Amino acid sequence: MPTWNDLLKPRPEEIWRELRQMRHRPPGRASSGDRRATFTSSLEQAEQMFRAAATVGYATRPLLLFYGISQAGRAVAAAAVKASQNDYALRSHGIATTDMTAADLTQVVETAKGNGAFGQVAEILGSSSLPGPTALGDIWATIPEATEHPLASTSYPILTLEALDLDPYVISSRPRGIVRGIPAGTVTEDDPEGSLRAFLSRYPSMGDYELVPLLDGRPNIQADEEGRTWAMVTWAASDGSLTTRRERYVLVTQPVYGAGHHPLIFPCVGGNQTVLHPLLAWWAILHALSNLARYQPVRWSEHIAVDTSKVAVAIEVLLDEAVTVVPDLIRHAIREVV
Repeated sequence: MPTWNDLLKPRPEEIWRELRQMRHRPPGRASSGDRRATFTSSLEQAEQMFRAAATVGYATRPLLLFYGISQAGRAVAAAAVKASQNDYALRSHGIATTDMTAADLTQVVETAKGNGAFGQVAEILGSSSLPGPTALGDIWATIPEATEHPLASTSYPILTLEALDLDPYVISSRPRGIVRGIPAGTVTEDDPEGSLRAFLSRYPSMGDYELVPLLDGRPNIQADEEGRTWAMVTWAASDGSLTTRRERYVLVTQPVYGAGHHPLIFPCVGGNQTVLHPLLAWWAILHALSNLARYQPVRWSEHIAVDTSKVAVAIEVLLDEAVTVVPDLIRHAIREVV
């Protein structure tokens, strides 16, 4: 029986139908010439690879998914208005995997390299990249679909923003919201405000927030029934105008991810001061898993063995979700760049 989450998700067939429709009249700068040819042929290859990935087991699925997202990246770049005629063609992968023999999958490392595809698409999307070595576990923790079956616990999970009066169409000089999902133990008794601010510094989308005080002046920081911390925050709009309020709302809640979610607040990873675009987070993870499957087949087989591996189910969930989630992100990325 489908869950509410299933019902809110678009079906892969619907997503690919829309992407196929784009090919008749490619958007942005992919409307003609070589860029049109790149856009249409790359999307065809991406679709075939994703459809094939849905039919194979976990031993080989990462290979098809990674090359599918890589080819889709070429279509994104071809359509991108900001990519010049000399810069739209993607080159090498632009990302490297190291420590592939690590017994702990979370310790496999991804690093952006040179001026290849990963960095090119990051620039086109206005996203951070992975300039420094980044543990796979840290990137994995930025995938909303993986939160129910995480690869490992994380000190910096995705947070949710419960809007109180954060309606972008309501004029208010002091919009408020509740930030939820802060791990237990993050806020210390001796310095609750300082420890919370140190933690939230890893979440750049929070912007220039302020903590809402209680009547006694202490910040409104509480624990929920599961022991996690929540905090009430507010933002100051410079003049209270509708335009300013909408800009503030977008700043706080971006990137808003998926239907049916509260706005999500993502941590930065890889030594960045900005958030990694969701498409690039998937790109980096699928690159790592495809390299493991290709170059370390024995180790990969150990990771996906459900009888002996504690991360096998987490891998299965991620690879199952990728078949639907990544094409949807591709669709949104094309819209973003045109």
